[in-house]
Amino acid sequence: MSEVKWISIATDIFNDEKMCTIESMQDGLSIEVVWFKILCLAGKCNENGYLMISREIPYTEEMMAKYFRMDIGIIRRALEIFQGLHMIEIVDNIYMISNWMKYQNNTELSHIREMNRLRQARYREAQRALKDGINSNVTLSQKDNVTRHEFCSICNMSYVDVYKNIINYLNSKTNSNYKYTTKKNQTLIHARCEEGYTIDDFKKVIDKKCDEWLRTDMEKYLRPETLFGTKFESYLNQKGSNLKPKNSFSVMMRNDHSDNSLEEMLLDN
Repeated sequence: MSEVKWISIATDIFNDEKMCTIESMQDGLSIEVVWFKILCLAGKCNENGYLMISREIPYTEEMMAKYFRMDIGIIRRALEIFQGLHMIEIVDNIYMISNWMKYQNNTELSHIREMNRLRQARYREAQRALKDGINSNVTLSQKDNVTRHEFCSICNMSYVDVYKNIINYLNSKTNSNYKYTTKKNQTLIHARCEEGYTIDDFKKVIDKKCDEWLRTDMEKYLRPETLFGTKFESYLNQKGSNLKPKNSFSVMMRNDHSDNSLEEMLLDN
């Protein structure tokens, strides 16, 4: 994927509780620099928040230290802190920015542009059908929600039904309550459908990762953002295995100007 040339940063980011916590730590300013370098790197990678040189090669601590031109000790300390504050996660041994969508809206903008293009194509098709005297069930109202009426040729149903089918299946398998109306969930599913994947493919991925992650510390990653992202193809083609992820705990972050200490149980995948 081509790199993204910009990322979205809120103007009050330095008033954010997590950023204030980082600033109060020893080497806090250096750790802040690492965070912004990581955000820029994720944009350059353009893999939905995953830090990867390619689809097969993830960035390691050593690679980041070299790329950022910073001491590896600072990189390691920063990564531990970011994990403890839930700013980054490790999924399949790959560092990933949590809630990447709030830093990068490029996918959403592309999705909207594609929806508008298809809506215009449907409108022109309906106009031609009316000229030819052919009955058409294409919705012409410009006020309608495009997502609700768009047809998915791969799954042979409207996209809203595709979203509902997949998210409801995920909820039934994980006892969750994800919304099929959420724009982020729709964008992820739409992108995979555009690549040619079917509802059965989504259900296979859900089944495989549930078999692997349910009742383990990886269970929290049974969510649309993880399952339907850029790792979708590798999950779909994953061979069956009874192996469960190993757990490893104990990263402690100390606030050098306070008696309080932050202690997180972190997953070492």
